[in-house]
Amino acid sequence: MGRGTVTQRSASLLVAAAALVAMIAMPAAHASEGDGGTNSSIEDKFRSTIGGWIAAFQDNLDWLSAAMLDLIKNVIKAAYFVVGLAGFLMWSTGISRYSGKRLIMGAVLMALVSEVLL
Repeated sequence: MGRGTVTQRSASLLVAAAALVAMIAMPAAHASEGDGGTNSSIEDKFRSTIGGWIAAFQDNLDWLSAAMLDLIKNVIKAAYFVVGLAGFLMWSTGISRYSGKRLIMGAVLMALVSEVLL
């Protein structure tokens, strides 16, 4: 066995001893604070972190739902405009007066529903 293995072994023992001393000293230091020790402070940090994540997720979900609602409103507006325009063209040119009237009435109904309900 060379000299390197003894040095490595002693270094690992020194690190293990330092970790053991730190683990023993840490609870004693926190227990003297008088707030219930480390469990409550770790639990409070954990709850505040998770609470922050949930709040951020909720904010993003609110933003996403508002953006989707705006998208739906714009799509419906474009749809009832096109349907109304097609109905008007069919009615005014005489291609199909009955279908044109029905398309115009459908566009008005779509406009009313989308503007009032959404």
